[in-house]
Amino acid sequence: MLFNLSQKKLVFASLFSAIILILITWLVKISPALQSFDDYALAFFAQGRCPFSNAFFLAITYLGNTEFLVSFSFFLSIVFYFYKKLPYYIIFIGTIIGSSAFVYILKDIVERARPSLIAPVYQETSLSFPSGHAALSVIFYGMLAYFFARNTKIKQVQQNLLAGWIFLFVFIGYSRLHLGVHFVSDVIAGYATGFFWLSLGILLFEQLISEELPWWKRCLNKLKQR
Repeated sequence: MLFNLSQKKLVFASLFSAIILILITWLVKISPALQSFDDYALAFFAQGRCPFSNAFFLAITYLGNTEFLVSFSFFLSIVFYFYKKLPYYIIFIGTIIGSSAFVYILKDIVERARPSLIAPVYQETSLSFPSGHAALSVIFYGMLAYFFARNTKIKQVQQNLLAGWIFLFVFIGYSRLHLGVHFVSDVIAGYATGFFWLSLGILLFEQLISEELPWWKRCLNKLKQR
């Protein structure tokens, strides 16, 4: 199966992602050194701009656009429902909606303004931290790759799905930096958010389709037997 997943790995991934997100959020609020790094990195990425690269990364960044992915998620959920893939339907739409709401709530809590030191290629009006594009690209394309991978036994197809997923979320995250609409810490926090919700979504999906007791119930039963 894709990533050679297990429940323990998924729990570890979700906890590790949550810790990274909490740490970066805390540093953004209190650390002038992180802001200095973000400003330096912003100027560095801006040096690579040209009309062709700007047009290319504008197209790439659209693949992580919140409105596009949420709308596409509803369409895919209808497809899952039509083919009687109820667990797919529940987890996919629930994860996308839940993570989108989480991103917007965190933006309002942190209240970080968009980069202004270097003029962006285009203007964004929402708050900056974390990057919704980075978060949703990890979740949306990761969930699709996982669903397709668990429905094929061809290892090369699974590897291609994994590579395609990594390519998409890395390029979408980079596009936000190239276009000057996010800081590096925004994108990293977006990735951490994405991996947290992706791990949680896959863990819940495995519980929905599993005929065995959930891992946490098995642990409780073992404790009761002692």
